[in-house]
Amino acid sequence: MFFRVLADLMKARTAALHTEAERTGVVSDILKSTVSRQAYLRFMRNLLPVYAALERDLSALSGFPALDVVFGRPLFRTESIQADLTQISGGKDWNDLVVFDETRAYCDAIILASEAKSAALIGHIYVRYLGDLNGGLILKKLVGTRLALSESALCFYEFPEIKDLVSFRQRFRAAFNNLTLSPQDIERAIQGAWDAFSWNIKISKAVKDKSALL
Repeated sequence: MFFRVLADLMKARTAALHTEAERTGVVSDILKSTVSRQAYLRFMRNLLPVYAALERDLSALSGFPALDVVFGRPLFRTESIQADLTQISGGKDWNDLVVFDETRAYCDAIILASEAKSAALIGHIYVRYLGDLNGGLILKKLVGTRLALSESALCFYEFPEIKDLVSFRQRFRAAFNNLTLSPQDIERAIQGAWDAFSWNIKISKAVKDKSALL
């Protein structure tokens, strides 16, 4: 059975969490152009293992070929984040920055879904990468202006291997709707998206709260 509304379902079922994520913690500070360099650096340091977990095993999507054909290296963010961290830290060892328990738990959830080849992984990918494709250029401008960062410190927001970002974004979203999923897997995917937003909110709060203590 084909379901061609998965992206719409995930969007509708996570709308409240999406709004909360934009109004919470360091993400709220980024959107309001009040984020500090140190808080942003900590945020990126904690995003790094999340993307590494998502990008560690492409075979995890072998059961979902409609998504497998558009999810690959042109989307991957791990190397971009590492490059940004090196630039923003000014040569200091960013590996020494704390990785929060919330981040480790989020990564564990991703790896569990990946190893099980669970449809929950679809939801995690939807939240992170569709969000990056949709809002990346806006966030790049906000962060770059606020922190006076050069282009070389904003690689996270660029997709140099994707020549037509608008077209690719449409294809990427369509891939979710073209997946052949059982009703049970649809619910797993939606739950994965819900969990992804929940973990992102927790990390965002942790970054802001712990940055305020330093």
